[in-house]
Amino acid sequence: MAIPQRGTETSLSEFLKATIAGGMLFLLPLVLVALLLGHAMKLAGKVAHPISEILALDKMIGPAGEEALAVVMLLVISIAAGLIARTVTGRSIMRWSENSFFGGLPQY
Repeated sequence: MAIPQRGTETSLSEFLKATIAGGMLFLLPLVLVALLLGHAMKLAGKVAHPISEILALDKMIGPAGEEALAVVMLLVISIAAGLIARTVTGRSIMRWSENSFFGGLPQY
């Protein structure tokens, strides 16, 4: 029976540590995006509820009408934000936020 060499155990543990850290760094942005989208859907749902009642979407579309309206509202807001970001004012606001807020965050 062969005795495992010390270098092999160290390299295996280093490989596992690096793999776990890499997996966490890969999943963290995905989890943050999912959390932000969940909160955005809750907020859009609160705004969409009165509009849905006025338009009677539950009778026309069904119970998912309010959620569909919330998704459409988020898409419209995203498109509007994208269009604003393409303007000169939008670019200057993005540059300012990158330099002031994101400038202090570590990058990997």
